[in-house]
Amino acid sequence: MTDTALLTPTKAPAPAAFLRKLADRTRLRDVAILGFVGTLLLAVTSPVRKEAAPAWRITLPLLSWSDNGWYVTVVFIVGCLILGAAWWGLGTYAADRRIPVRTRIRMVAAVGALWCAPVLLAPPMLSNDVYSYAAQGELASRGVDPTTVGPIALGGGPFLRAADGIWWDNPSPYGPVWNKLGAGVVVASGHDPALSVWGFRFVVTIGVIMAAWAVVALAKDNGVDPAVALALGVANPLVIVYLVGGIHNDGFMLGLMLAGLALARRHHRVLGLLLVTAAVAVKLPAAVGLVYLGWNWHEDTDSRVRRMGNAVMGGLIGGALILAMSSWMRMSMGWMGALKGTSKITSTFAPMTLLGRLAAQAFGAVGISVNEDHMVTAFRGLGLLLAAGLAWTLLHHCRRLGIERALGLTMLIVIVLGPVVWPWYLPPAIALLAAGGIERYRPALWLTVVSVSLFVFPVTEGASLGLNRFQAPINLALLALIALGAAVAQWLAGEPVPGLDRRRAARADASGSEGTSVTSDG
Repeated sequence: MTDTALLTPTKAPAPAAFLRKLADRTRLRDVAILGFVGTLLLAVTSPVRKEAAPAWRITLPLLSWSDNGWYVTVVFIVGCLILGAAWWGLGTYAADRRIPVRTRIRMVAAVGALWCAPVLLAPPMLSNDVYSYAAQGELASRGVDPTTVGPIALGGGPFLRAADGIWWDNPSPYGPVWNKLGAGVVVASGHDPALSVWGFRFVVTIGVIMAAWAVVALAKDNGVDPAVALALGVANPLVIVYLVGGIHNDGFMLGLMLAGLALARRHHRVLGLLLVTAAVAVKLPAAVGLVYLGWNWHEDTDSRVRRMGNAVMGGLIGGALILAMSSWMRMSMGWMGALKGTSKITSTFAPMTLLGRLAAQAFGAVGISVNEDHMVTAFRGLGLLLAAGLAWTLLHHCRRLGIERALGLTMLIVIVLGPVVWPWYLPPAIALLAAGGIERYRPALWLTVVSVSLFVFPVTEGASLGLNRFQAPINLALLALIALGAAVAQWLAGEPVPGLDRRRAARADASGSEGTSVTSDG
């Protein structure tokens, strides 16, 4: 239900209203400046990949990037914490119902854009993936299918040198829309490796802008405060630092998927289906959105059999469209098989991967020889089965939970229980949850997002502690600490703790019913 009272500002006498507006503007100005300082620190000290083509970057006279890994890492941590503090302040402003909702939306969007300004002028941050995008785009521009061969097929040159060597032999794990778009970016840049990077950042930024519009639209349709949804779902550190700063195509996938869902909610279902399908043809995780779109195609359908039929039909139509696009663009469907290449990375915070490594080490400690790769594969398979079961349950109850909230939880579960977890995988799930309404869980969300922002340190050398042998237990302990910290943050804020409050309510209901039965028996 929409709580219109929450979205309507209260009236105040003229002098009091003037002073309140002045205080609000001062508070917002301080928050905006604080976040800008944080992203500026990150941008000016972000290291550059040595193999990349030289390009312009933002610099400051007294603070510049360095090859000293410890210096860069410390400044990165400070910058993230400053940005995190500012983000909390922005969320507090966005939740102030005394201010008209349209004003809050405009101000949140303006502050988010201000925070993005420095990272828009920075080199690719915290990842080298964009150089692989450029190499794959160069392949596609030459008429070579990047879904069948890796960048090594370039045979040399600046595009290949800039790409991370671990992916040279890997075909593109992205769909035809992204590969064709990559070819267009490379051609538009005049086959200039440095300009191509800026072109990809422009594309990702367009995706983030689309996501901002869609989050506001979906929040309004769900009766959720759109200013709060925008602040939590889009103007957060993961989007700013990793999607815009890191130039990840997850940002473009996010924009297409959310825009498609927003249009479908407003009865433009065919256009919504096309956009969500395009999102899948950028990156496969958006396929979850296609399933939800089909399941909820008819609002008045109560039969689960019919809903399942609609979901299957939506998936088949989307798959047929992607197959047609691939054929038209002269690309294979090999990108789906190429996804398994990403699983070669085991140094992530994926819980199932960490548990597999830890189990293999535990067996080794007691003298039982176990192949670590096989153990990791087994745990990853278990995680995917568990994720599938939970996703099925959420799909069946999505009307009761809220479509966007259930879809966001599904994407979050699939990511967390998947084989590889990177910070830039999380923004789509967070944006959907924000559009579905998670303001009451803002303390837990804040601590989680700020903590996850620190999962990947700047791509440089010299900041290693030599603890690779103990990475699995250390990372699992950190994940447990973050989960505990999120629960404590909720509790200290006086807000409900997920799971704990439901169990308390169940016990209270049980004790109440028992008391009633005893009284009636007496």
